[in-house]
Amino acid sequence: MMDENHARRPDDSMAIAGFFVSLLGLFSCPLISPIGMVMSLKGLRSDRTELAMAGVVIGAIGTLLTVFLIVVFVFWILTVAVGIQSIPDGAT
Repeated sequence: MMDENHARRPDDSMAIAGFFVSLLGLFSCPLISPIGMVMSLKGLRSDRTELAMAGVVIGAIGTLLTVFLIVVFVFWILTVAVGIQSIPDGAT
């Protein structure tokens, strides 16, 4: 039986889950980094503040990387679209 001092609070689970979701978002699927960051922010109320803070930092890095990649992709698409429109009709 667990006593009250060793009972896990829901915020502890949120800190752990937020850290791992942020880590997963950074290395595999950048679109889930903001979710991990939000989960880690909620987990800051727990006893595992170090893990939650690491999740916030990793989630923020992943979110910034995601935004940067989206901006670069949109810029690239627009550059290609303008380049294709500037080709004369008989040049292909």
